[in-house]
Amino acid sequence: MATQGPDSWVVYIVAEIAGAHRPLDVTTLLCTEDERVGCAKVITLCRYIVSIFSDSANKLAISSEMSLATDFYQDPSNLMLPVHELPTMNADEIQRNLDGPRRDYRCIREFPISSSVMVAAALATGDRPTPMPLGTVFRDESPYFGMLVFDISNLEDLKYGFVAFQAQRMVFHNHELGGPREVRVESERPRHAISAKAWLDRFEPLAMLFPAATNGASAMEALSLVEPITFQLIWPSEQKTLGDDTHQVQKHTIRPLLDITMSTLVESTTDTESFHMSLFDEPRRLPNFKKVLRRVLQERSANLGNFHSTAQLIALAFEGETSLDLIRYGGLSVQTISSALEMAELCQIKTLSVCVDFLSSSPVELALMISRLSLSEIYLLQSATRESDEPSIQTLLELFQCADMSAYPSKLFVSGVYSAALRRHAWLPELRKVPESLSPVQYIFERIQMNAIGRPRKYWDLNTHFIGDGLLNPLPFTSGLLNWIKEPDIDLFGLAAGPPTLQDDDTSRIEMTPIPTGIIADDPVEGLSPIIRVCFRRGSWHVLLSREKHWDRETDERNVRTGGWEQPVFTYVRLAFIKILNDACVEAVDTGTTYVGKEDVSVHGLKEFLDTTASVVDSAVIEKRLEETGEYLAHKPDQGRRPDGLEVIAVMSEDEALEMLNETLKSYGGDDSE
Repeated sequence: MATQGPDSWVVYIVAEIAGAHRPLDVTTLLCTEDERVGCAKVITLCRYIVSIFSDSANKLAISSEMSLATDFYQDPSNLMLPVHELPTMNADEIQRNLDGPRRDYRCIREFPISSSVMVAAALATGDRPTPMPLGTVFRDESPYFGMLVFDISNLEDLKYGFVAFQAQRMVFHNHELGGPREVRVESERPRHAISAKAWLDRFEPLAMLFPAATNGASAMEALSLVEPITFQLIWPSEQKTLGDDTHQVQKHTIRPLLDITMSTLVESTTDTESFHMSLFDEPRRLPNFKKVLRRVLQERSANLGNFHSTAQLIALAFEGETSLDLIRYGGLSVQTISSALEMAELCQIKTLSVCVDFLSSSPVELALMISRLSLSEIYLLQSATRESDEPSIQTLLELFQCADMSAYPSKLFVSGVYSAALRRHAWLPELRKVPESLSPVQYIFERIQMNAIGRPRKYWDLNTHFIGDGLLNPLPFTSGLLNWIKEPDIDLFGLAAGPPTLQDDDTSRIEMTPIPTGIIADDPVEGLSPIIRVCFRRGSWHVLLSREKHWDRETDERNVRTGGWEQPVFTYVRLAFIKILNDACVEAVDTGTTYVGKEDVSVHGLKEFLDTTASVVDSAVIEKRLEETGEYLAHKPDQGRRPDGLEVIAVMSEDEALEMLNETLKSYGGDDSE
């Protein structure tokens, strides 16, 4: 009777809210008919999730979403989520019955940031995750699923844990050879988590064949494990239902006297157009004044109105802070927010966070306000109970049209873009593009040489990747591009989760950016046709990436003589950044292909691209990253001998770039003539 661990996994991202650890995302990684989800993939998934959630670049967005989760779960109607069970089936049935309890990808996710982290981490493993409803529960009697839990309650102290049990894959009843077969789970199933290393030691005897997995598991030993109470809702005990646990965690607390006093004071000011700030001189001396005032304003925000007094209260609540977090404030207008930001108490504010769905102003009004601010970071989030992403998306599109938008914030975070990508919805209208100052690169045109043996003509596999809706700033894009050059994949995963800069200290970091809509689509996404979207506008940038092969005749002939297996092919990369100088468009008709000439584009290398689009970047740092990428490619296990004098990564000449670009456009224009 062979025993082994689970073939598939259910992954929970939870946070402690309203007295219990509640899910922000539930996802499954399913085995295929002939392959389980192996240890290398599981550990890679863990490392990416931990890296993204713990990176300071993502902290404010994640914290803001957790604030929205607090509002969501404090609503009594959301405390008892409908219970969904995992499939109780074998691997073949899982693949044949994907329409079981899983969630339709077109459904709006309550918490798109957490879900995007999960999708990005899963894509890093090469798998496509299956989203599940938040009420999905784990049952320990299932022999097919293990559970992974990540507790992000404290982003400075992330916790995680594996739950997995051994299963006997073949059992004969009464020791009769022809009797019925079943799969049994071990009888001892303790309700506590184990570490990644402990899981490998127990369930993956061949883990030593995967150094990345063992090293990754060892690195995760520095993290704390989730405590058993974390499982209260997601792994209900046999004696209790999910509803029972939910009711138990509800607590009735006596409101502090300070809160009552502050609430009375706030109520007395909101009935007036404005008040004298000296009214709060005494309360401002209290050590918890700002914290209490924020809590009271959140509770009463829907009734505060749009008087100047509301702006004054906000200024008092965030006096001296650098971040204005209005995520949980409902009913505010952009006029109130603008008035607050103009007050002396908020002169140090650098960051603004709001929930688009909670504001009383329209997307047009919100976009106009943002265009007039000079903040470094702006976060636009959405309600977990929204029925559409349109208000968020419309705000962004209106912002693109603002005539007085002199410069965009260094970070413009719009959760609607993340949500649209998860739903595989093209949020950017056809023939529209993101302004170059916000996201300069629109397309990656890739070609891969298919034949290597010295024939006069090279044959290419051409790929077009529209990334214009990924909101990728120059530095994160460049970091992600170099990662993708090293480890190419059809998902372009590295572009959505790469280092925020090129500096030495940041190479292992991961800043989450929107996943370009086409990346996670199993089928073509409406509105993403490369033929329609190949629209060149003056000032836009596009990347040409050619993966080429050198065939070493001497090595090949030696293999023939000796029967050897030495690799005769060496793969190298030619790269170009092209800037469009004149408007041109490729039409989706047989005879309508517009060829691009030398007068229409300028061809550049990576350093020239960054000099033009990014802030000051040390050329030595750029050169070092390029050299590291080239050395990585040159020493990959499947590489042949490197020819003398051949650069592994080099910039295309102008003629080479134009030839490749026109060849790609020709293939999409329907002209297949030789």
